[in-house]
Amino acid sequence: MSDNDFIKQAYEKIQSNLSDKAKLLAVSKYQSIEKIKYLASLGQDNFGENYLQELEQKATEMPELNWHFIGSIQSKKIKHIVKYANTIQSVEKFEHLEKINKYASQLSKQISVFLQINIDDDVNKSGFGSNQIDSVVDCVEKSSELESVNVIGLMCLPTKSSTTSKSFDKMQKFYAEVNLMLNGTQKLTELSMGMSGDYLEAINYSSTMVRVGSSLFGERVK
Repeated sequence: MSDNDFIKQAYEKIQSNLSDKAKLLAVSKYQSIEKIKYLASLGQDNFGENYLQELEQKATEMPELNWHFIGSIQSKKIKHIVKYANTIQSVEKFEHLEKINKYASQLSKQISVFLQINIDDDVNKSGFGSNQIDSVVDCVEKSSELESVNVIGLMCLPTKSSTTSKSFDKMQKFYAEVNLMLNGTQKLTELSMGMSGDYLEAINYSSTMVRVGSSLFGERVK
């Protein structure tokens, strides 16, 4: 089976499974420009990158696509991430929002943001912890003062060793509790949760966006 045949079959299957319940974010880390262009030709427009160098290369060649940065954020690289990304899913503190806003305003650009939640409090992962609901709410509320940033949702980062359903259940409740504490105009609308092996389960726990890579493109070649 050719690469294109694999991608087409996988894309159609995933879209059928999603059935308008959630959006697909195609994680294109280490994937070729050719594969991305082919998937885009099928109608996919949201693509996610973990590394600035790849984001810059691909977004420069395909600026018409909606590029999400989903990797770990280093403060010194925010200026460049903002230049190429339309959405940043891995914000873990208010200081990140302030820098994103600063550089986005210089480019007359609006950046959509997800706050990253380390829902299982994994010491090897970053993000807001499961007991930091008040901090998340405070971050969203203060973001209303930032004209070039729009906090639209939360991104769930479960630990690999956890039982996925337990993580998703905790995240669904966390998300709901955050929204209960926010006023109407600030309520979040997006929950980025679920990957190649568990996206169907994530949808059952209210995910609105799933991040799928290898099962969509085939194995990555570093």
